[in-house]
Amino acid sequence: MAFFTRQFTYTQDKPILAFPHDASFPKSAQILKDDVQPGANGKRSLPAGYFVARVLEGAPAVERFRPLPRIQASADILTSSPNIEADMPWVVKNGDELFVLEPYVSAQVTAGVAATSVTYESRVYSFTPPGGTAQDNAIAIADFFNSQIHLKDVFRFVANDDDVWIFSADAVSEIDLDLSAGEWAATGVVNLVLDNTAVGTVSFVDAANNDEVVLQANAATALPAGVNLTTRTVLEVYGLAIHSIDFTDFKENYDIALLDEGQVYLGALPYYDDGIKRALPEIKAQLKW
Repeated sequence: MAFFTRQFTYTQDKPILAFPHDASFPKSAQILKDDVQPGANGKRSLPAGYFVARVLEGAPAVERFRPLPRIQASADILTSSPNIEADMPWVVKNGDELFVLEPYVSAQVTAGVAATSVTYESRVYSFTPPGGTAQDNAIAIADFFNSQIHLKDVFRFVANDDDVWIFSADAVSEIDLDLSAGEWAATGVVNLVLDNTAVGTVSFVDAANNDEVVLQANAATALPAGVNLTTRTVLEVYGLAIHSIDFTDFKENYDIALLDEGQVYLGALPYYDDGIKRALPEIKAQLKW
């Protein structure tokens, strides 16, 4: 005699927690359907591993919770276009005013093979790039300085054509570096704070065009891929949701428990920055445990 079992399809979240028995969920928040934009797949949903913020929004302004409105540009932002390609764009919505999250500077790179140095707090970090093209050097220089333990906790280096963009990794510190030798096109002390640079106001998330964020006008400033954008309405990064959320078919809101202490897999988080690391220091994120 044969027995048959019908297995219905289901979606399983990526594992977020490395050690569930050490996790702490003392907080909760209500997430509204209107704060999650529909995507190209037709679903109004967010993957597991999104962060929740306490915000001050509305007229009159009131405190409430929503998915943390931060996105990272996955392509250059151009002043000739209102479109922003971004990772997990569904957390921003119509009316959100976007600003650069982290202070940053831009340093041009040349094509030679001279030892290229950065000095920070009297410590010199030096790297000899491979040469070839300025673009190749920019990538190699950014990769090297991002690998330096004392630098990567403070700065984030992003290659963009023949430039290296240097961001304040903690979204707080000023950029205070001495580009002291080698393939930098200009050297000297760099100290420039532009973390409040306005980019534009969101019109909608274009589900028909790769889920790009569309501004109400062309972007106000050109920015490189890798820049993080946020709103000024965020009062606090409140916690981490370890399960996905889906408003597609029904429900107008969800009450969810939030992690504020535990070990999580960094690669499973759809968005993460060092500002989150500072805000939630008891959530430890690593690629491997």
